[in-house]
Amino acid sequence: MLETLKSYWDGFVEFLTANDANTLAEKAQKVDFAALLTNPLFWLVSIVLIGLAIWRKQIKMMVLAVSLVAFFFLLQSTLPSGGKTLALEDLVKFGGGTLALIGLNFYFLLIREK
Repeated sequence: MLETLKSYWDGFVEFLTANDANTLAEKAQKVDFAALLTNPLFWLVSIVLIGLAIWRKQIKMMVLAVSLVAFFFLLQSTLPSGGKTLALEDLVKFGGGTLALIGLNFYFLLIREK
């Protein structure tokens, strides 16, 4: 079991060393949402996961999933591509949006009870 955890950790460290912040920002900018939204496999997986979450009443998981999607859109809209400098307005948007998402998840996942 320890070897499995070590292999997972090594894979995670390898991913982080291969992809620095600039590389991840560029990859986030290059996502083609038109192609993603027309992909039937994406719709199939999305509908099944949403249906399963609603059926099991997993509100916390739905909030977490929506927050991850919102954070991805926040990354894509505020971070500049190609190693350009980050404007103060974009930095404030990114910081405020991130804090709002953290607060929302903190409330739903830790504070609020069923």
